[in-house]
Amino acid sequence: MSGQTSVDEFIAGQSAATKELRRLVDILAPADSTVLIQGQTGSGKDVVARAIHALSGRKGPLISINCAAIPNELL
Repeated sequence: MSGQTSVDEFIAGQSAATKELRRLVDILAPADSTVLIQGQTGSGKDVVARAIHALSGRKGPLISINCAAIPNELL
């Protein structure tokens, strides 16, 4: 291996949905943009966020915010 991080290190599986998710992570990672990841509890949002961050090449820490813990009035 060349020492580079791959989306396959974060997201495993061969279903069509998983392959599409890996494709989207590869597209989003190099983008200079904020990403909002939505999904049900336990769906792997944090894993996707960590994959995007790791593949982005950014040097700063990943800042993950649980929006469900913030009152609607503040969002």
